[in-house]
Amino acid sequence: MLEHEILVFTPASTGLGWTIRDAASGKQVGVARRLTGGGFWSRWLRRTFLAVHESEDEPLLCTVHRLWGFREAWELRDADAQPVGKLSGTVIRGRLGRLLSRVAAPERGTVHYLDRQARTTATLTRYGDCRLTFNPESKGDPFTRMLVLSDVLIEISRGSRNGV
Repeated sequence: MLEHEILVFTPASTGLGWTIRDAASGKQVGVARRLTGGGFWSRWLRRTFLAVHESEDEPLLCTVHRLWGFREAWELRDADAQPVGKLSGTVIRGRLGRLLSRVAAPERGTVHYLDRQARTTATLTRYGDCRLTFNPESKGDPFTRMLVLSDVLIEISRGSRNGV
């Protein structure tokens, strides 16, 4: 899924997540599901997380877990449950805490993901549908792409960040 340049997110027919499609072919390349506990108390006490699966036979790509704390923060883990990085506010950090990307929302409906040199590595647009466009230069960095994908899923799950 991370090898595709433009991903389109649509609500799943079950209402429990999102279908992820390649914009060029229209082919489904993944699914994301938001998972929480059952009742009120278990949902309140348990952390929310997202599970992202590749489409073929739905192997797990990664999970995104909400961290405890006063500030909203999330941790991305790969399919083997190994930490990949953290997402917090407008900052995306790698496994060792190194800044990988900053999030900028200069206009309503658009979010840019900027590298340490302030170059755009990906753009999220939401005009009718939700599209994540990766710049070709980011193709050699699958973990940053995975972190950006995770941030997009968090944002569309709550519908925030400057109207996106």
